Order: sequence, then C-alpha cells, then structure tokens
Amino acid sequence: MIPISRGILVVAVVLTSTPFTLTGLAAPERDSLAHSAPADVGLYIEGRGVADLLLPLIEPQAWLALAELAGQPARLEEANAWRVWIRQGLRMEPAEACRELLGEQFAFVGEGLGRAQDGVVICRPGSEPGALLRRWEAQRLPDAGRSSIYRLANGFGAGLCDGLLIFGAADIPDGMFSRVIAVGEGPPRPASLAEDAVYRGLLARVPERPDVILFARLRSSTPGAASQPAMAQAAESDAGRSAPTSRPSACGAALPGPLHGASNILLALHRERPLLRFSVVGDAPARCDGTQSGLPELVGYLPERTLAAWGFHLDYRNLPGMLARLPERSILRLTFSMQERSGLIARLSEALDSATCLAVGVVEPPSRTEPAPPLPALAVLVNAVQPEEAEDEFETLLKQSISFYGLLALKTGAQVIVPEVHRLEVEGADVGLLDVSGLLAGRPGGAAIAELHICWALDGGTLIVASHLDWLRQILAARHEVAPGLQKTVALSTRPVPPGTETIIALQTGPLADLGQLWLDHFQKTAPQILSETWWQAQRPGRGNVHLGLTVTEAPREQRLVVTAVKPDTPADGLLRPGDQIVGCGGDQSRPNAPRRFATSQPFREIRDAIARRPDARWVDLLIERGGTPLVKRIPLPYFDPIQVLRRFIALGQIFQRVVYYEDVPEDPVLSDPVLSAEVSIQTAAAEAATQPAITSSEPPGGRGFLTIELRGSREPLFPFALTPAPVSAPITDQARKLP
Repeated sequence: MIPISRGILVVAVVLTSTPFTLTGLAAPERDSLAHSAPADVGLYIEGRGVADLLLPLIEPQAWLALAELAGQPARLEEANAWRVWIRQGLRMEPAEACRELLGEQFAFVGEGLGRAQDGVVICRPGSEPGALLRRWEAQRLPDAGRSSIYRLANGFGAGLCDGLLIFGAADIPDGMFSRVIAVGEGPPRPASLAEDAVYRGLLARVPERPDVILFARLRSSTPGAASQPAMAQAAESDAGRSAPTSRPSACGAALPGPLHGASNILLALHRERPLLRFSVVGDAPARCDGTQSGLPELVGYLPERTLAAWGFHLDYRNLPGMLARLPERSILRLTFSMQERSGLIARLSEALDSATCLAVGVVEPPSRTEPAPPLPALAVLVNAVQPEEAEDEFETLLKQSISFYGLLALKTGAQVIVPEVHRLEVEGADVGLLDVSGLLAGRPGGAAIAELHICWALDGGTLIVASHLDWLRQILAARHEVAPGLQKTVALSTRPVPPGTETIIALQTGPLADLGQLWLDHFQKTAPQILSETWWQAQRPGRGNVHLGLTVTEAPREQRLVVTAVKPDTPADGLLRPGDQIVGCGGDQSRPNAPRRFATSQPFREIRDAIARRPDARWVDLLIERGGTPLVKRIPLPYFDPIQVLRRFIALGQIFQRVVYYEDVPEDPVLSDPVLSAEVSIQTAAAEAATQPAITSSEPPGGRGFLTIELRGSREPLFPFALTPAPVSAPITDQARKLP
C-alpha cells in the first residue's frame, strides 16, 4: 500500500467524527488538546467519550465516504488494506484501537477540509501509554526535548509527550507531525490553537461543554498562516516560523445563510440520545435582518414522506444574471435569452418572492411496464408577491419554450411530437400539465421511469412546479392538511424555527438509504454494467482534460517537473507547494496504487499521458520529492460517479435516520442571546488570565446555525419501500378530472 493510503491511519477513523461530533469546552480548557495543536491548522476536531459514535463509521463504505471528505478518495480494497495496516502497526483490531485510543479524548489535526492527507491524531489513551508502546514493539528514534519519538511496525510515526500519544507521518519534512511535536516542546514554542483569537472567539459563541468540536478555516493558507493574536505571532516569530499569510477561498462562499462568506467556522455537538445537536457559528458578519419569511411554512407543509427538502431565499430579480453565467451554447440559456427580449423573464422575476423550496419525494408510476422501485420526484415551490401573474407568466414561458423546442427539432430533422398543455383538477386545485413521458420511449431505463411531467399549480400564494403529477398531488394534499406533513421531522430541533430564517434543510437519510439500496439491487439484476466505475468512465471521453492548477518547469536531464506556482482553489491547491519536484505519476490497472517514476527526458508528456489513462477517474497519484524526501500525493479530481455517490449515501443512511438544519435569526443578535454580547470578551481559566489578555471585538457576531441528527440505531425503516409491480392501475393523468 502506498504512503498516501497509510496516511488515513487513524485519521479516517477520527474523521468519522467530522459529520456529527464535537468536544467538551467553553473557552479552551486546561486539558483541551487545542493546547497541543499548532495555531495555524486548517482543520481541528476534538472529542471526548464518543467511541460509540465512531465505531459504525469504520465500516468500509462509511470509511470511504469519510476519506473522500478528508480529501483522500480511495478504493474499496484500500479500506480493507487499511484494516490490515492498523493490525500490523497497533497489534489491535480497528474497533479495539478506536475504543482504546479515541474513547477517552482525541483530536484530529489537518491542513483543512478536503486537504487532510497529512493529518495527525492526538489522543489521551485509556491505558498507560508506555505499556501500549511496548505492546506495539515501537522502535525508539533519536530525539531531543520533552517528547519521545517512535516508529511503529507499519512505518508510521508515534510521539509521546506529557501522557499524550501523537500519531502521524514522521517522514514528511515540516509535516504536521513535526509541527505538533514542536508545540509540545519548549520553551520557546510555537503558538497553539488554544491561543488563536478566532478559535477562542467562535468557541465562546456556542453552548458550554459540547461533546465534540470541529473547527475549520475555509481558506487556503500556507504553514504558519493563522488568525493569531499579537502575542502569539510574536511567539511564532521568536520560534523562527514564517509570517502568517492567507487568502480567501471559494469554500466560505458556498455556505448557507449567515455562514455565507465565512473564513472560519466552528461546530459544537451536544448529545441527547438518540439525537445529536450541533451549534454552528462562523466569522462572517451578520447580514440577515430577519425580514424575509415564508420558509417554515414551505418546508413544514410538505408531505411526510418527503425525502429531502431545502428551503432558501433567492432574489429572482438577478435571474438574467444567473442565466448569463450558463455556457453560451446551453439550450437553457438560448431558450431564456429569447424570452428575455420580450420582457417575459423580467415580468416573471418581479412576480416572484424570494422564499424557495426544493423538495424530493417518491412516486410509483402506474404506467410502468416492468417492476421497479419507487421513483424519486422533484418539486420547486416559490412564494409569489403577484401569484396570478406569476402563474400566467410561467405558463407563457413554458409554451414559448415548447414552440422553440419544436422549431429546433424541425430544423435538425428530429422526429418528435410536441406535447400540448392540459388543465386538470387535482386535490381541488387547477393544475397545468405538460406530459413529456414520450421522451423516455426507447431510452435506457425509460420503462422503469415510465412517467415524466412538467406540472404546476397555484396554491394560495405559492407557485408549485413538479416533475410528476402524483408528487404534486401529494404536496397539495399535505398543504391542505388532508395528509400528514413534514412538521414532525422539522420539530426534531427543540428550538422553534424563526420565521425569518435564511435556510432550512430536512433530510430523511434513513429512507433515502433504503430506497437507494432497492435501486442498487434493481440495477444488479437489470443493468449490472452500470455498477462498474469503468462503465461511467467510458461515458466521459474527455476525462483526460484535467487541470491540476500547477505551473511547472521541465527538467529533462533530471526527468522531473519542478513546481513553480500552485493556482488557488484548484485540485492541487494545499497539497503541493512551489519547490516540490514531481518525479512520477499515476499507475495502471495492474498496479493502481504505485505511481511510476518518469522514465524519459519528457516528463511533461509522461504526466499528461498518465493523467489521461489513470485507473481511477476520481484522483491521480503524484510521486514527488520535498526536501529530498519522496512522498506520494493523491490529488482529488472533480468527477461524478452516481453509483459511488449512492453507495456512500447508503452507508451514511444506515447510521443517520433524519437530519434537520436551520439558522437562527434573532431580532437583536446581541441582546436576544445570553451567549453573545456587543463586546465579546474571552478569558482563559483564572490561572491563565494574568498572562493572557482578553480578546475583544467591536463587531457584532454573525448568525448561528442549528443542526440536529437523529441516529438510526436498530429501529425499523421509517417508510417501507418495495418494487412496484406493473401495471397496477391507470396513469394518474387519466385518474385526474380534466378541466375544459
């Protein structure tokens, strides 16, 4: 197994805590492991007494899902090899190692979310550390100072300092292992995370004594980059480290609601069996005034069997700008650009409010000609300030788009039948229906999907557009309270959802996993070829056109490429550095885990060819030399394999039953929350108060998010799913009463 896979070590086990676990602190306590982590880390997780939460996540598929979150995608055989590697190095089964090393108190320290290949685990073991090192037959290495350094039988490094065990790759120059060891040495010593101003400020804004904490910097940074107080920076300068440098990343811009634009976030977990309750805070300035409303009603009155719902606010007045960002040859952009000239898009935008909800449910198409599992269906719900005008403009837009489609088909000589718009009555509502099921005829999977519609209705002040008429019927029934709604799921959070919240997310992950498993079983019987990753790779003929984000200089004599620059927010960002020398790349199907050294004086051509024929589309392995030390760096690449995603989701859905997230929007972000104040003062324990100044800020804190996760355990499925026999009845389009 190549070094990159061993880098997951206990790291992937620790990252099992990433989705749902955080630790017992209020401002860094004396025994917090944040005192042992460098101040400039990009990812920090600390937990206490949560081994029972970690154990389910060392199962192979869950392990793979979490390894990808860490920025280290892997194959299933690597998950099994990891177990062998743990047994070899620790003389323990993975479950025993998890309980013994992580059950008492642990921390994971990494470069950042998605960039945690060089990760370190710090733990306070349940047994005497010296006894464990003897059991492992660890080899003592030359060292100096207060820490003792060892090499395990599997080649990994282990350190012992003040009763703490530290695991990491000791052979990486200036790697995370050596940086963590340096924090335990001294004086003088580098500043620790416990001294970091931003970390302490965010920690003060969450309820006290959480069970686990996750802190992440959502920006790219070089080693030594941190938001440190002046005293910490001085200490770092005294230790001879580089001055902090950092730059924003696109990560923060992708966050929802009040976390949007944050450079740093912190999650804190409090357990209430079987619920896991998170508080989420970031350092983005408060920007929501709570005047927007409508999301709680949009989400809460969805059907009880809604699999996923996402409520958010969208300014439709910016719709033309959003369409302009689509590719120039996009059919959608061409269609809407024609409508924009007539002012139709502007009129529709003005008629819509900002409250929007995407909802995924299930339907069982009666017109199927072969048995298949229930089918996912999508709906979009948008509140309107001018409801009737919004519906009229939407219908006009749809009809004109149909005409454009017909003309395009005529021009290309395609034999298509342009469907007509029909009016139906469903659940007492006037429904428009465009039946496009004919497009599925003769296509792979068309018989299993059977039905596809564009249907819409105006219910109160909400415009609802759905992919299936039966899903629209379910939504209308729930909104009219003649069928159960989603209120019980939303109510998993004990705090009432404020009317002005910017985001609500409700996921029924258990049912999603059950439905996904049905589809995997169905594909295994009807189309086993699509379960292979190589099949999906064959559907992407341009997958060799990959940009790593590197600027390199070719050294033909030395048969290597010298990295001169790394472009921000690209696959290689945070993994490679200027000065790294690339001496090999990739592997082949016979040896997928063994990057080959360049063998010619044209390494640029070799790396281009190796990327094009890489055995796995989701990453490429580079063999580099850094400071004379050979290292393997796995570069994750943007690639979407639906089957792999489905398998990962099924694995997590076996652990989590339901997930609810929303954001707090207090009327006064200072006075309505006793945890917050206009001037945030953070003091360490009384013994430290005399030596460390309080950190104050005149800026009001940003918003907070609340995340609740219900563990599944051994409970029965929430909703039973089964194959739908064919046929069962007439299509719902025939069952609904047609209007003149």
